[in-house]
Amino acid sequence: MDRLEGAARLMIVSDLDSTMVDHLDPENLSLLRFNALWEAFYRDNSLLVYSTGRSPTSYKQLKIKKPLLTPDVTIMSVGTEIMYGESMVPDAEWECYLNQKWNRDIVTGETAKFPELTPQVSNAQEELLEWYSENAKNNHQITHATERCAAGIIQAIGTFSLGPNVSPRDIRDSLKCTVEICNPGHEVVKFYLFYERWRRGEVERSDHFINNLRLLFNSMGTFVHPSGIEIPFSQCIDELANSYGDQLGMQFRVWVDRVSVAQICSDTWLVKFDKCELCGKDRERRVTTVLLSSRHAELPREFMWIYMHQTWLDGLFSGGEDQRPWLF
Repeated sequence: MDRLEGAARLMIVSDLDSTMVDHLDPENLSLLRFNALWEAFYRDNSLLVYSTGRSPTSYKQLKIKKPLLTPDVTIMSVGTEIMYGESMVPDAEWECYLNQKWNRDIVTGETAKFPELTPQVSNAQEELLEWYSENAKNNHQITHATERCAAGIIQAIGTFSLGPNVSPRDIRDSLKCTVEICNPGHEVVKFYLFYERWRRGEVERSDHFINNLRLLFNSMGTFVHPSGIEIPFSQCIDELANSYGDQLGMQFRVWVDRVSVAQICSDTWLVKFDKCELCGKDRERRVTTVLLSSRHAELPREFMWIYMHQTWLDGLFSGGEDQRPWLF
């Protein structure tokens, strides 16, 4: 919460199951579309809150299965547990407040006297739609999204004119995806979308894309691999060029999380984020630091990548010894 200097531009509070997360979407495309939109345009000045009936343990299990972004606040166990940030620091004051005069045994004993009481339903979507039809159909401050789950959240952002509502994932030529105001966060989202699509063979295998990368990455720039080895950008681009379609037909997805931007001088930005990669059953997360410059950019309205450093995020690399090419 302390990462924002002032009031949040936007705060989204969302349930998880069948709201942010679509369990009927095995490719998680709806969620990945939201991820790209949030990290490109909102992470730097807005708040993301998950409010779920799941316990902390159940929530962590869901995070392993689904490409969920790191929220600023996580409200769990139907509002009885509140935690903050990546480290999930508990709200001790809220816990103490709820614990005052609370006795679970008394509550369960009393409720057992009323057989008409039934456990909470796992999904109240039908009841919610019925309530909407009867009470809110003509209320312009409440919208019924026609798209599912996270895609419906994107739709609502557009309906209420809350800000950008076109996900970078919806732009097929990622490297040509431009915005009115140059945004370092958008830059890293845009690059890793291209990275994913190139390796999945979803874009044309053209020298145009690789030559464009050579303009975006400083010819003297360096990539520090998580192993500690320093590699010239030029070598990384060559490796990427040779990796076209190596994930064709595979369950391969890439997204960025926790993008933070610091302007260190008039034309240079330090960007930190987690690069997350799903490859089959293996999943890895690299803490990434990038130096971007607008002064040295050879293309208009673009940034030049000057330096990149990555480290493994402990406990989130599930593959074996890394024998792959030196890719970003």
